[in-house]
Amino acid sequence: MNFDINGTIIGGGIINYLLEKSRVVTQTKGERNYHIFYQLLTAAETDAKMSGELNLQSPDMFTATNQSGVTNVDGISDEKDFEDMKNSMKILKFDPDEVQSVFTIVAGVLHFGNLKFKPTKIANQEDGSEISNQDSLQMACKQWAVEPADMGKFLTNRHIGSRSVILVSYSVHQAQDARDAMVKRVYAELFEWLVGKINQELS
Repeated sequence: MNFDINGTIIGGGIINYLLEKSRVVTQTKGERNYHIFYQLLTAAETDAKMSGELNLQSPDMFTATNQSGVTNVDGISDEKDFEDMKNSMKILKFDPDEVQSVFTIVAGVLHFGNLKFKPTKIANQEDGSEISNQDSLQMACKQWAVEPADMGKFLTNRHIGSRSVILVSYSVHQAQDARDAMVKRVYAELFEWLVGKINQELS
């Protein structure tokens, strides 16, 4: 916060001090994940258009929100908080496309977090992996406007070499780590952008 000589607030800014990216993919027993997940899912329950565009269901259907056993908290109205957040974004001059992009990215995080992998046999190599729930891959890729075939390949393989690139298959565990690293990075980048956008309007 910035104050004048009389102690009156004249401005302020937000610092991204510590974002617990690990919470994007795991939750402690009895605790919820990030509020935006539950707010968006609750809003989609009563907004058919949003539900259809983002392919959202109840929190119980997403790995990012169903691990802790807690989806609702007494005294917290996710529906009201979602409306308050949208109003705040309007006050901070987020345009409608930016708001929709934020929701689409978050929906993609939820869908990609649902990807599951199974082992696959590869001749003369250790077991590789492949995505076992292609429907989740399709829904996730739709949100981020990426090709499912390309995303599936890069989540289950790594590149080696510089001049001639060779794909080496991930194990199931490695593919899970790749998935988690991707959604954590995307969520962190979105959070960083939001902080910058808010500071721009506060300056």
